[in-house]
Amino acid sequence: MSIEEQYKEKLKEYKRKWKEVRDLQKDPHATPRLIHAIDTERDEIHRQLRKLGEDLGKNSQDVNFDILAMERNLSEYQLPGFILMKATEYELNMAVPADRRYRRAFIVEGKQVSEEFMKQYEGFIPFGTEESWHLFDGEGGTFFRAPDNIERRKRAHKLAEQMEGAFFCELYDQDTFHRGQRFFGIAFSSKNLEQILSFIREHRADISIEKEYFSEEQLLQDFQDIVREDIQYILDSDFEEHGEYEYHLKRYQDTLNQYFLPGVRNERYRELVVDYVQKGLKEAMKKEIDKELERVEQQIERSYPELSQLPKREGMGRRYK
Repeated sequence: MSIEEQYKEKLKEYKRKWKEVRDLQKDPHATPRLIHAIDTERDEIHRQLRKLGEDLGKNSQDVNFDILAMERNLSEYQLPGFILMKATEYELNMAVPADRRYRRAFIVEGKQVSEEFMKQYEGFIPFGTEESWHLFDGEGGTFFRAPDNIERRKRAHKLAEQMEGAFFCELYDQDTFHRGQRFFGIAFSSKNLEQILSFIREHRADISIEKEYFSEEQLLQDFQDIVREDIQYILDSDFEEHGEYEYHLKRYQDTLNQYFLPGVRNERYRELVVDYVQKGLKEAMKKEIDKELERVEQQIERSYPELSQLPKREGMGRRYK
């Protein structure tokens, strides 16, 4: 059996296990321990899917799309790269019922809207996903983005701008404080479906999310911007404990390598991550030295107030480039 055939079989296995979990959720006699045990099996199948996907050039985002596309793909419309969902009925591979999840949100033009508002629009075509893993803040953590994330967002916005009755939106779901997932794409009324699909077919080069329509050089530049922005976010955070910057920078690198770069053949992506993390580590070291020197200065000022009139030392840290 080829890798591709194994992958397809594993998708079917995942679908069966996912259904088993959801059926148990509805069973009043099913214990939380049993649900957790079956969901752990589902999670292991997901891990195996990611491993097989790596051999097929797929990253975590690609695998998530394939899972959803088992029943919702648009191949019959000659658009195999796209799937169709209902904006208010999406499922993100999580066993926790929606009403018990940590957070659920619909974002339109940067503002949160109600579920009742979204029910006016039966259709949703996702262009990409972003996974959130808690790092250190109280807002659910950092969203990790695949190398083609920016390009996918640009294409979704372009479609929304061209089509009357369609708009760009994000669907966010988080089952615990430590993980979540966000879809982004376009929402629309069902009456506009045929018109939207026809437009995508006619403008594949500009709208399609199939990889053959992407520029490798542009993706590499976009990913560089993503990594630079993410690392700056970590460096701008105010950690108190020594070594926390180094810990979170390395964790960021490990997460990218584990979930978002396995299917990427071009080694320049990995080299870029290593290079920027190393630069970030140097800046983090300077920042920690600055904080320690500042602490010492404050202690001296409290003990020797007369020294507080002396010129202040300039910090070692600088904006991360």
